[in-house]
Amino acid sequence: MAKKKMLAVMKTARAYGCELREVDVPRPGPGEALVRTLACSICGTDKHIYKWGAWAEKRIPTPLIFGHECAGEVVELGPDAGDAAVGDYVSVECHVFCNRCRQCASGLRHICRDVKIFGVDFNGCFAEYFTVPARCLWKNDPRIEPEVACLQDPFGNATFTVSSCEVSGKTVAVVGDGPIGIYAAGIARAFGARRIFGLGLVDSKLAMMKQFGADEVINVKRRDPVSEIMAATKGEGVDVSLEMTGAAPAINQAIAILRRGGKMALFGLPDGPVSMDIAEGVIFKGLTLLGINGREVFNTWEEMLPLLAEKRVDPRPVTTHKFKLADFVKAMETGLDPNVDSGKIVLAP
Repeated sequence: MAKKKMLAVMKTARAYGCELREVDVPRPGPGEALVRTLACSICGTDKHIYKWGAWAEKRIPTPLIFGHECAGEVVELGPDAGDAAVGDYVSVECHVFCNRCRQCASGLRHICRDVKIFGVDFNGCFAEYFTVPARCLWKNDPRIEPEVACLQDPFGNATFTVSSCEVSGKTVAVVGDGPIGIYAAGIARAFGARRIFGLGLVDSKLAMMKQFGADEVINVKRRDPVSEIMAATKGEGVDVSLEMTGAAPAINQAIAILRRGGKMALFGLPDGPVSMDIAEGVIFKGLTLLGINGREVFNTWEEMLPLLAEKRVDPRPVTTHKFKLADFVKAMETGLDPNVDSGKIVLAP
């Protein structure tokens, strides 16, 4: 590794924005790999870090190279890096698990008690090179190109959400038309859902949900999803609700459209406490509510592999913009502009 300097996107001031800086290429320590970035993408978490709200103020250390959705090539290894090898084509499981706690020992590494987040708690991938614990590397199938491989973090969120509810042969409502909701519609179709309803706010994104496999889509600003879905299911409700927004009205709608004995996966993060009728809405209906955090390590990655490598679900239509890493500010402002119809934004060095 002859290169000594690299371009990196850094959060330096505890305020709106970021800086592009030339910094030293990091060296891998014990158990770490140095990875050359081939592609990366912008997540909602990155937008929060860039905008610097209350969550970022409490959570984010500065200075920080942020970003966690990526694909790259291993170029150097520190000592004790396991079975990682120079030349491996990889992506990163951003939940850095300890492998010591009860959760890790029970196969629940995605909810590790001492978890640290790549690109949130320590330097991430918005740079030409990055270091990461080698135990968090996933070796990519060469059939999956970097612009898709870098999406496996959010695509994995959708995969875990769908697979947690065993949707084969069932009626499913995907609540939320953001990128992960759109992915979820395609994954539910690939996993054999019988009928899929897509709920959202933006007609163009709802059209994409239909392209990905939703049978019917409902713009909740203009139509009442509860009455329409109950009518469409002859008063029964759907078997499964996948809540991808975290918005309180959407959470309550996702509960209301479930049949008795139905199952709901909650992926979206609310801004604060959510009020709901637990007695009538959940207990007396006998519902099962599941909290979804990230991806199962590495079970979800195994589930994603055939979906992406065999193009059973192609996430590329959700990627609306591509930029060079040096144009990161333009990329981020594009993603934040309410007048731009943007989906996933992918960056390359």
